[in-house]
Amino acid sequence: MDIDDECLIVDEMPHVTPSRRRQPQVASRRTPPAAPNQMTGCPSVISEESAASRRPRQRQVVTIDLEEDEEEPTGEQQQPSGTGRGAFAATAPPNAAARVQESREVYRLEEDIEKLEQEMATMRIVGERKKIWDLRKRTGVPAKAPWFLKVNDEETAAALQLLEEGQEKGESLTVAEVSGIPVLGYDIVRLEDLEWLNDEIVNITFALAERWLKEQAAAGKPVPKVWIPNSFFWQKLSNPSAAGFRYDYNSVRRWSTKKKVNVFELDYVIVPINEGYPTTGMGYMGTHWALGVVDIKNKRIRVLDSLGGGGTNWRKEENEKFYEFILQYLKDEHRDKLKKPMPDAHLWAKQSETNLPQQTNGCDCGVFMLLHGLAFVCNSSFDDIDAHRCAAFATRLTGDHNTDQLNLISLVRKKLILSIRDQNLPLEWGGEEGQPQGQSASASASAVGR
Repeated sequence: MDIDDECLIVDEMPHVTPSRRRQPQVASRRTPPAAPNQMTGCPSVISEESAASRRPRQRQVVTIDLEEDEEEPTGEQQQPSGTGRGAFAATAPPNAAARVQESREVYRLEEDIEKLEQEMATMRIVGERKKIWDLRKRTGVPAKAPWFLKVNDEETAAALQLLEEGQEKGESLTVAEVSGIPVLGYDIVRLEDLEWLNDEIVNITFALAERWLKEQAAAGKPVPKVWIPNSFFWQKLSNPSAAGFRYDYNSVRRWSTKKKVNVFELDYVIVPINEGYPTTGMGYMGTHWALGVVDIKNKRIRVLDSLGGGGTNWRKEENEKFYEFILQYLKDEHRDKLKKPMPDAHLWAKQSETNLPQQTNGCDCGVFMLLHGLAFVCNSSFDDIDAHRCAAFATRLTGDHNTDQLNLISLVRKKLILSIRDQNLPLEWGGEEGQPQGQSASASASAVGR
């Protein structure tokens, strides 16, 4: 009988490939019986010790004797110099079919493990992609850049030219005049990089914002009702001096009347705050801009400070006085204009700010204050002026991967220069579909206070 008739390689298992089949070896008739863990003649079933010594997941080829039901020779029947059949029978397991089935089960388990590992790897990848997507949603580049960062090369050159003219001509140059507020050459240079803003720049910017609101309301847009008294309102109301702050309603009693506004029918009263300290012989010296916001509908009084509300004890006291004096102003205004006490005074509260975009130097507080105020005006997002968001705009707007917050604030300053020159603030209403680039200012307002 040919040796191929003696042995059968089990190839029903799908994982066995021809390249991995062991070719039968013809045993010499004079070869001594095989050792327990060796294979002679046709390969026998792999023993447990041999399987354990093999590498994990290595596919096994199992061969069995055709006559597995034949009794195994014992004693004298098994000759030391027996034939190949005798040597093979000596090493065959008692139940080869069960071992074949076990091998198949092991293979199936290995396949299941591989599938599970692939699924786990896929889940890890999906999880990482979700984290990246969430990060992009929080700090990534939105579909549309905010209005104050849309400055091309030609506009940049025009802004720089106007700054040069302002430095040369000073007060002899009138750049613009809005609502009786003139901006001269030495005012416009306050918008040069790292310069402090003065009252004229602040007041004309907010005057342009109020003009924009009227235009939008006339066009049927659902813009908020906002009153922005000029930057001297707070100083008149609080009367800062070396002795501290003194509330004085009579100094501002007619301000709302002149503007023909009923404070209690508004959405917001936005108050520029020029914080500082009194000096001897020079009067009040303003050193920092912050923004006071009176949220009429939600009965909240807020101070938006791009330095976090810290700093000197004087500044901290002034922020606290803003809450106290504004609430008293509302009570007096209600009694003076509506001729009765304010019924919901006990419901008003101050709202702390913890997540506002912060400046990274000691010069840009005025720019941040304007941007905070304009976010309320056009219902856009505070996120657009966050340092991380600004960095995300860098490549698109400047082509410079290293552009940081200071470079982006420089673009804002140039945009303001051109807006004052053209007497047009190109705000974009954040209430339309696709805007704002994140939360609306009102939604952000409620979120910040929690």
